[in-house]
Amino acid sequence: MAEKNKVGEVRRSQIVMLYGPGSLMNLKSENATISIIMGDLDTWAFKKTGNTKVSKNQRFWDDRLKKSIKEKYDADVDYFKLAPIEVSDKERNFDNDMTPKANLVGNIFPKQMICRKCHKLKDLGEWTPEDKSQRRYCVSCTTGKNKEYVLPSRFVTACQNGHLDEFPYRWWFLQRGKNLDQDCDHQVLKLEQKKGLGLGSLMLTCRDCDGFTSMSGIFSKDGLRGFKCTGRNPWRMDERDHVDEDCSAPVKAQQRNSKTLWQPISMSAIYVPPWDDRTANAIQEWWTRILKKSSREDRELYIKVNLTEINEESNTKYTFESLSELVEKEVENNNKSNIDLKVDEYLAFTKNRNSIDDRHFKTRNMDVPKNISSFVTEISEVTKLREVRALVGFKRLNGRDEKNNIGRDIIFENKWLPATEVFGEGFFIEFDHKLILKYLKNDPTTRDDLKKITVDMDAIDEKYVFLHSLSHVIMKGASIESGYSLSSIRERIYAGDNQCGILIYTSASDSEGTLGGLSRLAKPERMSRIFKYSYLNASKCSNDPLCSYGTLSDSEEQNGSICHSCLLLPETSCENFNSRLSRMMIENFLHKHNVTHISK
Repeated sequence: MAEKNKVGEVRRSQIVMLYGPGSLMNLKSENATISIIMGDLDTWAFKKTGNTKVSKNQRFWDDRLKKSIKEKYDADVDYFKLAPIEVSDKERNFDNDMTPKANLVGNIFPKQMICRKCHKLKDLGEWTPEDKSQRRYCVSCTTGKNKEYVLPSRFVTACQNGHLDEFPYRWWFLQRGKNLDQDCDHQVLKLEQKKGLGLGSLMLTCRDCDGFTSMSGIFSKDGLRGFKCTGRNPWRMDERDHVDEDCSAPVKAQQRNSKTLWQPISMSAIYVPPWDDRTANAIQEWWTRILKKSSREDRELYIKVNLTEINEESNTKYTFESLSELVEKEVENNNKSNIDLKVDEYLAFTKNRNSIDDRHFKTRNMDVPKNISSFVTEISEVTKLREVRALVGFKRLNGRDEKNNIGRDIIFENKWLPATEVFGEGFFIEFDHKLILKYLKNDPTTRDDLKKITVDMDAIDEKYVFLHSLSHVIMKGASIESGYSLSSIRERIYAGDNQCGILIYTSASDSEGTLGGLSRLAKPERMSRIFKYSYLNASKCSNDPLCSYGTLSDSEEQNGSICHSCLLLPETSCENFNSRLSRMMIENFLHKHNVTHISK
């Protein structure tokens, strides 16, 4: 985007989980608010230089993650890419024109804007632009130098096929309006909050006649019945903006800031030996080309022909023998690796029962405290960890409600995907698998609370709900014990066949959590205290008895007895967006196993 159109900043780590392509983001500029829809991946290019290649220092590989994405979403991915960043001329290496100088691109959306004083509702182009800025202001309400900046519309429309558009205020007014003057064209509408609460007191009126209606009912199931989806994709920056004009999906009104408007479809992989991503990142695009060769003979021939160029371009010193050996080792690993990424990871944590020391994966087994030894079989201190998180696409509206999930996955079609690479640390806990399954089968509290989630008990993975809920209270205990914020801690649940464990680790890509503060919690005396905190968090909630009865949870999230005062975490910390949780399931279990005392 042009320099004058630069309106805000976003951290790289936020692109994958919060502000990826197709999402809405509010940007503050003085006392004005600008709403932006993030542009598609085709806009991730460099500015001024005309160089649209991907900077080498911004791309990386993870073959296990590529394989899993291909299997699950049928997406061919060559590599992963960090979000582009802007650097100053002093920081830029002019000897290497691959050094990025780029911005993320977005469109102003919604374009319907309202003045806070006169309450007029008009399109973006009808308001006065401020010089060298994306801000718009109302001339009639501006006094001197104190400009009255307009705000973006509170409401938008969306459908489950991923389309997004402006709210049809004029259509709503003509459908529901009272005292309408038939000779009036109702070109200028006002949106004003009258006395009272709720949408019933939010009135839509005509400037030129006595017509009026409230916004009550816009969020109801049939609120926009009769209004056809426009098929717009305002996040796309080319002719595909109207690619699906014949969409027949029902249109729903949404708050502009609603989290249901954009739910990321993401996948992540923990690096585990023996996969050698170091080689892949060293020789970059050559790696993908080599592995695409179908036979060993073809791979060796390609290496022999291009070895000199590979070493010169990558600043490496591979011999034909050393590089061939690494390639064939990787091919062998890929052939025997599991599509389910967590299978390889769980085996890496548990199979040898010994410590592992690798460049990006270092673990050490610890003693299990006595107060949890009845149900915990292993605790590992994880002092080194590498995770790659890739944004595969997104959904709109009911993306997390699997009972009614009829929405369409919007999968990116590029040969690369946006991703973050996180280096952190944490701890791994393995539970007694047979004991947990026996408890879930026999405990009546568990069954009763699960019925709050769904009437179809076959649709719920009880073990996952149990481990997920336990993970949340452990994370809260770890936050208290370590001093780290919950937003810097992340979980990974291992609840597959023959799996029963959780990984708690640092999720921030900056310096927080990289000093070993979380991994040290694996020590027996500290882990003992964490489980005591966990029991307290599970047994008591400030919103009881309402929380314990399940009246505060959202049924669409498929949760039992939970609320923001007990189990809910920042959504970037939870691997399932605060879904599949039940506090009552774990309270009885922890009480039964007497974790309230502290032991060594």
